[in-house]
Amino acid sequence: MPIRILFLLVVCGLAGALAGACIAAEESPEAAVREDRAESSPRDEMRKEAEAAYEADRRRHADNPDMLVLPGLLADRRARTVTIRARATGLPRGEPMEFFLIPADSGKDYEALAVAFVKPSDVDRAIRFIGLTPGRPINYAQQRFWAKGPRLSIHYEWDQPAAEEGGKPQPVRVRAERLAIDTRSGKPMPFDGFIFTGSFRFTQKDERGVETTHYAADVSDSRSIISSYNESTTVIDVPMSARQGVVYGFIRPNPDHRFEAGQPVRIVIAPLHADAQDRLMDLSLEASLSEGDDRTLKAAVFSLAPATAAGAKPLLEKATLAAVLERLDALSREGRDVYLTVRPDPRLTLGAVRQLYGLLDAVQGDKGIRMEPAPPGHLHYSGFFPHEDWPDRSKRLGEPWELHVARRNGGVEATLIMPRENREGGSPVGFTEEKHPFASPEELARTLAEKSSRWAASVFIFAPSDLSYGELLDLVRPSFATHPEQYIFLDEKPR
Repeated sequence: MPIRILFLLVVCGLAGALAGACIAAEESPEAAVREDRAESSPRDEMRKEAEAAYEADRRRHADNPDMLVLPGLLADRRARTVTIRARATGLPRGEPMEFFLIPADSGKDYEALAVAFVKPSDVDRAIRFIGLTPGRPINYAQQRFWAKGPRLSIHYEWDQPAAEEGGKPQPVRVRAERLAIDTRSGKPMPFDGFIFTGSFRFTQKDERGVETTHYAADVSDSRSIISSYNESTTVIDVPMSARQGVVYGFIRPNPDHRFEAGQPVRIVIAPLHADAQDRLMDLSLEASLSEGDDRTLKAAVFSLAPATAAGAKPLLEKATLAAVLERLDALSREGRDVYLTVRPDPRLTLGAVRQLYGLLDAVQGDKGIRMEPAPPGHLHYSGFFPHEDWPDRSKRLGEPWELHVARRNGGVEATLIMPRENREGGSPVGFTEEKHPFASPEELARTLAEKSSRWAASVFIFAPSDLSYGELLDLVRPSFATHPEQYIFLDEKPR
């Protein structure tokens, strides 16, 4: 059996099953020899080496409070480093690379650069030990589209085998970003560091009703320690927007740095900057209107202030939008990671709110600001920019509801519709509008909750651009609990 395949089997925990199948098929002394060899497999040898290194580190640093020794890793509070002992998987150059590092029980070594006998939660604990506080991972269902947390520097260190017989191995130290190639550009990942998201913890009941708290990265399907895409349970994520479905297959090992399967690798984690924690900024932007009839964006003034520190001095007060955009751009150029929560004045028109979000989205990105989830009772900014094909009922995914909003007799009138596709001979022949009357926002919310199929998870709102933001919020706010995905089409009609 090729060494590469054997290594994959042992890391995935399948070598024992393979040996057992051989013994069951042939009870003989030769089978017993194979069983003995399985017991001292490469996986077992790696585990034993990791355990021996752990015990040696414990003895060496037993009396040093600035050193944290955990299985598979060593954290130095004074140097502010976490060193993980790992093994390369020998991932071929043409294979997709979804993970820089996984624990040995992940089973994802076929798409990982390295594995380690270390718990993801211990990596989290070690990074906290050197003075960093995690942020949080992405969660698209909760409108968290950006990994959040302090930036990390990650280096891989190994001894490169001598090119000639009798030569000495050469120590190599390379930034982790250089070990991955984006085949779309042919270049390594940007040297922007990584994000300490810290995964998350959750509580689960067993069949007896006993609650147990789990660290998600310890038990999730991926068991990711360092991912190359935005992973919802990983300990450490990439700083850019990298949805798995978008980047899958494009991130691959850099052929300039080849590893043999089982080759020892040291992974050194440190703050990207000495003030990495302080570079993380949670800001709140509030748009306000003065008394008057002008409800456009030109009439608004803005306050930009820390979002998490009560009573903190605002960065800007009663400022123009131009001044806000200039300050946000300056913070990004200073290397600040700005996470922005926006609260538009309810009196603004929907057209003005969309214009505001469009300008903020223009400065959002890997090198710019990052929009946070909508505050309670507000619509998320992304809802104002639905896909251009979605007014066409034949081009939608699932069965979204339609909420048609209009001004009539000095008030707001709304109609809830579920478009049903008509078919003849297996071919679509238009849509029937199934209307669901309601008398109040609360009844609208009940109708959506009770009559939605699994495919009817979103609401498409067709409204005039001069309707006020507050008028729409009053109508749809009760339905956020079951239908948070709401998309606004201004001055359009479905077709």
